[in-house]
Amino acid sequence: MDKPLSFKSRFIRLLVLIPLFYIGFGWYVGLNYGRKGAILGPFDNIPVVMKTSLLGSSLEDISGSKALVMVVPPKEAGNRDQDSTYFKISGYFEVPGTWNFDFAPSGNEMILPKTFAMTGSYSRAICYELKNPRHRLGSLSVRELNDLLKASGRTQDMLKLKPYLFLTNMEEKYPWLYSDTVLLSKAMGNIFKDNALPYDILGLVGIAVLFIAIASRSFWLWLYYLYWVLAYWFGRIGYHDINLAFSNDGWQVIFWSFWNGFIIKEGRLFLIIAFGLSVIGFTGLGIIYLVKHVIPRKRRELEDFLKVDKEEQKRKELSIETVEFKKVRFDINKKLSQYAKTDKYFLAVLDDKQDVVVEESILNRHLHVLGPTGGGKTSLVILPLSRQVIEKGRGCCFIDFKGDEVFKKYVQQKAKEKGKKFFYFSIDPNEPSAGYNPLSSGDIHSKVDRIMTALELIYHGPAGFYSNVQTMAFIELLKEMAQGNKEINFLSVKEELDKPDILERVDATAQEIKGLVAVISWIAGIDVINRNELDLAKAIKNGDVVFFALKSQVNTRLAEAIGRMLIIDLKCQAVSRKETDPPYFIFIDEFQNLACSHFVDVISKVRSANFCLVLSNQSRGNLSNVSPAFENAIFTNTATKVIFMQEDPFDARFWSEKTGQTTYQDKTVLQVDNISNDKKGAKLDGLRSAQGNIRTAVKNYISENVFLRLPFSKSVIFSREKLTVVANHEFLFDRKERDRLIASPFEYDNKGSSIK
Repeated sequence: MDKPLSFKSRFIRLLVLIPLFYIGFGWYVGLNYGRKGAILGPFDNIPVVMKTSLLGSSLEDISGSKALVMVVPPKEAGNRDQDSTYFKISGYFEVPGTWNFDFAPSGNEMILPKTFAMTGSYSRAICYELKNPRHRLGSLSVRELNDLLKASGRTQDMLKLKPYLFLTNMEEKYPWLYSDTVLLSKAMGNIFKDNALPYDILGLVGIAVLFIAIASRSFWLWLYYLYWVLAYWFGRIGYHDINLAFSNDGWQVIFWSFWNGFIIKEGRLFLIIAFGLSVIGFTGLGIIYLVKHVIPRKRRELEDFLKVDKEEQKRKELSIETVEFKKVRFDINKKLSQYAKTDKYFLAVLDDKQDVVVEESILNRHLHVLGPTGGGKTSLVILPLSRQVIEKGRGCCFIDFKGDEVFKKYVQQKAKEKGKKFFYFSIDPNEPSAGYNPLSSGDIHSKVDRIMTALELIYHGPAGFYSNVQTMAFIELLKEMAQGNKEINFLSVKEELDKPDILERVDATAQEIKGLVAVISWIAGIDVINRNELDLAKAIKNGDVVFFALKSQVNTRLAEAIGRMLIIDLKCQAVSRKETDPPYFIFIDEFQNLACSHFVDVISKVRSANFCLVLSNQSRGNLSNVSPAFENAIFTNTATKVIFMQEDPFDARFWSEKTGQTTYQDKTVLQVDNISNDKKGAKLDGLRSAQGNIRTAVKNYISENVFLRLPFSKSVIFSREKLTVVANHEFLFDRKERDRLIASPFEYDNKGSSIK
């Protein structure tokens, strides 16, 4: 059973059929009631050749029937010859029909004879006596004639006149339906008259349709409108005088008036614009289809085999000895200046010279730099980023476990140039340092958690009992100190723990709290963590620059302990910040030293505080040694990753697989020597034939060999929701400037500013 047509299909078919109904009605009227004279003019500038052709044609050839009207040139139209056999009309020719009516005989000439002929239009007719064609009986409108027939009681003749009366009424009531002439140029010109609207509805609608079609890119709508224009034109030809459609001369006049009228007359500009836009539009569509579909399809077919050679680079990556890298140089200072007044941060340049930039909103999802020692993490990524952060007026905190002299001096210099406060904290006793008390912020429980976690006093298994006892004892001690308005720092806590009555005050034995006493006694001797010169909460609020030099080569255990306390302190500061606060950047080098449960919380939750973390370390092994969960948390919560050369093949394979997979064409060709047979036997004929096949192979988007062979200053950058790219970096300053920074003394006055 056939599926019934949908409403949409029926509606479309109806739209297609309506113009055909219009044409059919016009031609039906022309075939059955074609009694209206078609006046072709007045066009004084009709070409002479066409004019001669028309004047030299017999009316019978043109109209298909003999007529009572003679064609007269315009110059002779004014000469009225009353004795003329034929009625003269101004124009080039007229093709009237003839209506024959029968009446009762009468002797009065003023009364219509028994039979007479009438020519003219639907609205008005000229009557002649058939027996004496020279005798003109007068002019009557169709309504007047109908009234006369009615008064005469001629019912049969009234029925004969009824269709013409209907057509006359229709023309008067709907003049726009078939217009007053077959010539489209004359009808369209009415748009510039006072009563334009009733006569040129199609033209006005066309202008509106044109704008709608252009705005909605609906060229089918414009095609449908042109379809209606042709139907309107062709339907009116049949309505006014169908004989014109069967005469070469008639078609010449119609086309001439259609074309010449639209060019010369002001109202014809619409068709020129419409036709021009149609040609341009459909030509453009054709070109677009050719460019978008035909040519690419043919090109793909043509390049199916040639594509193998174009993918040589992909095949080269499959072998480590054939991996090639393009060297790209650029002026990094110009690049940084280019983005200085935007919310974008420059990272690198691709091989095709396109910039790799990261928006500030993306840095809010953190950035991870991975590479071996001396691989360029600090000099090629961290330093350029830190410069941009400070120059954009953002606050930042640096946690450095290496003790990089160039790093700290450059950051201090940029903070000074920007007029920002610079705080420097160092565990090196030979350096000037601001005091930072990790116990100065947070409530009692957060302070206890900070110390227990950072100093590794949280035990598991049976030893967990001592952790709980020490935690409760520490809480009681800090509560007592807070109630007494005593300053809380490691030194004051040690003094309280050294008092003889401490065991009674905290309700614990010496054995149970000996671990707490031991670590507090050890760390309380560090002077820089017992002073309150650096208020981290205030520094973050004011957008200051803070540099923590936690040199692990000086005291590894102390550096890691203070680093963990600092991370927990930053976590506490995040609670009081809002997402609408200005971004604050936190740079952490060798961040695996801070591995703890709180660090995972920091990286996964501080985004709502608008903290932007920039993390760097040497390898995956640094992270997996902490725990697989810690490694996964880092990779999951960093939206941008900059990976430098990887020395471990397993790490290289890991990152290669993370780039995704792509396909390439692999070609295998086998050359075979041809063998011919003759009477003497088989022998080589000296010719060779080649046989081969092409297969689609799959490889990682960036091969592991690329990671293993990455030269210095090149990296692979992962950006969330983007393809992984190989990028190029440049030093922020040359060796001369680096040597100058190293040689210059580091001066700091412990008050949040460098010595001038």
